[in-house]
Amino acid sequence: MPGGTTVQPLPPPQSKPRSRTVMIAVISVLAVLAVLIAGDRVANAVAQNTIASALQSELSTASKPEVRLGGFPFVTQALGGSFSSAHVTADDATVSSGDTTVTIAHLDATLTSITATDRYQNVVAARGEASALLDWSSVSSLVGQQMSYEADDRMRLNFNVPIGQLNIEGHITGRLQLDAERQTITVADPQVTVANIDVPQSVVEAVSRIVLRPYTLGDLPYDIELTGLTAQPDGVLLSGTGQNIPLRGQ
Repeated sequence: MPGGTTVQPLPPPQSKPRSRTVMIAVISVLAVLAVLIAGDRVANAVAQNTIASALQSELSTASKPEVRLGGFPFVTQALGGSFSSAHVTADDATVSSGDTTVTIAHLDATLTSITATDRYQNVVAARGEASALLDWSSVSSLVGQQMSYEADDRMRLNFNVPIGQLNIEGHITGRLQLDAERQTITVADPQVTVANIDVPQSVVEAVSRIVLRPYTLGDLPYDIELTGLTAQPDGVLLSGTGQNIPLRGQ
């Protein structure tokens, strides 16, 4: 070069230690989050299992109900003694209230506003919405009459009614109908069939009045109120709401 000036080669680019530090920090944060999330899920699983065991005893089921507690993170809910929601499913459950015992073939419930007291010895849901399937043998036992599915959403009720000197046997078909305000169940569009005897229409009407009296649900556990029902081949599907439902303890 003119003037004797020499050109020094440029040094090789240096790695940026700051970038490496940021990456390490990000990985560390992600690792901590993963541990926290894993711990949160473990705590959630333990709580679900504990409540499922309590419900198994409460509902007298052969196997544990399935319980899914909602809300994330779970640990903060547990520390506060309240949970946003729980979803419970159970098979072959038994619910009792006074002298009334109902066997439920399948129960599916969503519970909300759950609180835990007395160091989690008592866990109660303020409100619940559920569907419950009662098979026909359970329905028959509950109403004291032999009932079964006919067809086209119609049920069949067998009867044996004494009227005067006669013993009237036969069956009635119709559609179950809920009066949600009165909490009673009646039979709509009834069709009466009398077997093995020729009786006047007045007798048929008398039988209908006796057999088809509205069935009053009475005091159901947990302040349950029915909101709907459907007759289907495997039983009667009921839907309803309840309050102050125990998940653990009383």
